Amino acid sequence: MEKADFTITILLDPNGYEGNIAVNSNSTSDMCYYPSPTRITVKTGENYLNTGASIGFKDGPATSYIYFTIGEDGLIQDLSNSGAAAVNGNRDTIILKTDTLSIQPDGKDVSYYITAMKGQLLTGRKDIRLVKSQIYTIDSGSHLEYQCFTGRSSFLVTMHEDGAITTNNRIASAGGQGKLLLKSTAVEIDPDELNDGQAVLLPDNTIIAKKSKHRFIRGLLTVLLSATNHDKLLTEFIPL
Repeated sequence: MEKADFTITILLDPNGYEGNIAVNSNSTSDMCYYPSPTRITVKTGENYLNTGASIGFKDGPATSYIYFTIGEDGLIQDLSNSGAAAVNGNRDTIILKTDTLSIQPDGKDVSYYITAMKGQLLTGRKDIRLVKSQIYTIDSGSHLEYQCFTGRSSFLVTMHEDGAITTNNRIASAGGQGKLLLKSTAVEIDPDELNDGQAVLLPDNTIIAKKSKHRFIRGLLTVLLSATNHDKLLTEFIPL
């Protein structure tokens, strides 16, 4: 006869983490922002925290998860990723290990999304406190399906335990110590040519009514839609 799992609460200390996190879930809707130490509900046995990208495995070299086990005594027994978190002496608190990522686009009007920020549009330079030893996804705003670690409108960024940043898309970005450079290209958007004079919707939800230039992250598939009919695809392209 299998033992039943029981729910208990432990303390999660975000340690300055500015992103969102989900407990035992891969759903964006379950992601929450914890500005200060907060009690979370978990179960006896294995649990996990997800910083948003939902990528990787418990024992993999790169992951967006932190697995931990709760014993029958209600105490935290172990953590899968010591580079991302620690357990306090009483074994009732998980403390996230954080560092600052400075995202530096080469144009002040370049917009992007990062999974940890739960759909929040970011524009220009941003300094964000993130959990170390975790993978994050940067997206151009087109939110196209991520496939086989090659990317369409997104790419992977890893914040390592020592604060170094690496990326799997060198066309779109370059990593460094605590920083990520986003590379962009100016593209001319002409509503007359694309949509018979009707307004065009950019991935960052900007509506364009007349010919103008806009900067997009290089190497990422970018989709333009009709501003009056979001189901109408006008064009897709990869800025280089």
